[in-house]
Amino acid sequence: MAADARVDAAAAPMTPPPPTIRPGATVPVVSFEGRRFLKLTAWASLVNPSLEELERWGRGPVQVLEIGTHDSRALRLQPADEAPAHWRALIGAAVPAYQADGTACALTIAALVVATLGYPDGDPAHLGGESDEVLAELAPVDGAPPCAPVLATVRQPQFFAPVTVPPRGGAKAVMAAFTALPAYRHERRDWHQARPRLRWFADPSGPIVAVATIDGYHEDGSCLWTARGLTVAFALSPGRSPRMRGASAIAYGTAAVEAVLDSDGDGVLEAVLGIGKIPVGADGRTGLGSLAVLPRAGPSIDPATDDAAPDADPVIPSDDELAASPDLDFDYTVGCD
Repeated sequence: MAADARVDAAAAPMTPPPPTIRPGATVPVVSFEGRRFLKLTAWASLVNPSLEELERWGRGPVQVLEIGTHDSRALRLQPADEAPAHWRALIGAAVPAYQADGTACALTIAALVVATLGYPDGDPAHLGGESDEVLAELAPVDGAPPCAPVLATVRQPQFFAPVTVPPRGGAKAVMAAFTALPAYRHERRDWHQARPRLRWFADPSGPIVAVATIDGYHEDGSCLWTARGLTVAFALSPGRSPRMRGASAIAYGTAAVEAVLDSDGDGVLEAVLGIGKIPVGADGRTGLGSLAVLPRAGPSIDPATDDAAPDADPVIPSDDELAASPDLDFDYTVGCD
């Protein structure tokens, strides 16, 4: 009898333990129509299953949230009530989050939802997207003061609070410094006369930091184009010319810079980005929330160095690396005649 019991126990399916929070997890919080969401696989040690299996996790009515992109796509959500128990064990867990000025927000995971990017008039019985994600819907802790979180993180980040009134003459100086950069001059024909957008933040050490962003595209034909994005952070000190603090050839150039921070004290700035798009030919990707690193070295888009660089085999990220990426984005296919 004891032996039979051991065989039955071995044959019974084992429920995995609740997932742990990823070390150093730093993930944008995206907000739509008063609701807040977090890419769950970037926060916890989880990897989404196949698209077919993931769609079976959804139960109940599909909700549609407008996301404000310049096309007609919307965020389509369905409660993930059929998610495995070890996923649902995260419901109720605390999520430390922050506003753009560094004020802490007390949040918890209130529910899990399956999300995709689709059209409002799509099939109401299915999400019908090309890629799905499991999102944690966040809610404030009872009694906590209202807040507008932009980032969830297990670290103690240093935020650069937004500045509403830039320093006198600062915009002109930053614009001149930005357009003088080799990275800008090399790609300037692809900006299609766009002007850099400026956002201002206060460095806790004293100088004001200006973040300049521009986006455009390079055309190779009626259906062939690739995105061009350039984001540069400049430090402004009284009586000095703007000094570059960091830069990145961010493809989500259309995205607004929501916050600037140094998440781990290494002096490298990071930017929380809002909604943006990466067109690749007629297809592309829509990002709802991204975390961009602005390294001091800046982007390398010098044609002399790029053309001379030897070809390298592409590095294909693992499923876990893709899941752990803080960016919440969805691929889309339009097709082209």
